[in-house]
Amino acid sequence: MKWVILGSGNVATQFGKALSAAGHTILQVYSRSKENSARLAKEVEAESTTEVEKINQEADFYFIAVSDNAIEDVVRILNENIQGTVVHSSGATSISVLQKFKKHGVMYPLQTLRKETKVDFSFLPISIEGGDPETETILLNIAEELTNEVSLYNSQQRLAMHVSAIFANNFTNHLLGIAYEILEGNEIPKETLRPLILETFQKALQHNPYEIQTGPAKRHDRNTQSKHLNFLKQKPEWQKIYKILSEEISTQGT
Repeated sequence: MKWVILGSGNVATQFGKALSAAGHTILQVYSRSKENSARLAKEVEAESTTEVEKINQEADFYFIAVSDNAIEDVVRILNENIQGTVVHSSGATSISVLQKFKKHGVMYPLQTLRKETKVDFSFLPISIEGGDPETETILLNIAEELTNEVSLYNSQQRLAMHVSAIFANNFTNHLLGIAYEILEGNEIPKETLRPLILETFQKALQHNPYEIQTGPAKRHDRNTQSKHLNFLKQKPEWQKIYKILSEEISTQGT
């Protein structure tokens, strides 16, 4: 199959390389960034362009891999009579954004991706949605060339997956950043938390996290919580996070 990759960021890079490795031909990489477009194009042996009017019209698939707020901009610049299948890779964006194209669908990877990190696609979950049964089947078959974890989910289910991923990954990562900053501000190496982090995530993979929750909020230990809040008095934004999460934990299951 012949592809045009629209975008040159993390998802575009990883999917472009994975598709190329699976035997697909990447005809072209389009991006507003000449440098980024050229870099990815070189990796997948494709042509690069930053000009809308030069987007190749002969591809089988047009893979939109840009930030969510830029998807509609890319849809707008593409010719509605394009013969290939137009696919986006967003978890939070409905398939309906592509409805102007006769053939369209979604391939959403449930993973945090960075262009400079080697990714093993073998067990990377990819969810598929097609604008029609034929397109859905084709996208399923392509996804199965890349990974063993392929599922069919509609736009609402995909949105649910994306929200859950924000809590599991983005919010958790930010909280770990705060934890590291607290340690470093008190001359304690961040590596001190490593055994606790590993234990926390290992348990979360084996149990319902609600059922193994510990800590002062779970115990309704107001004395310890007050000490913590006093410790955080120079960081009111962290106090706010502490209070919200503690309240959520303390009321869970009641």
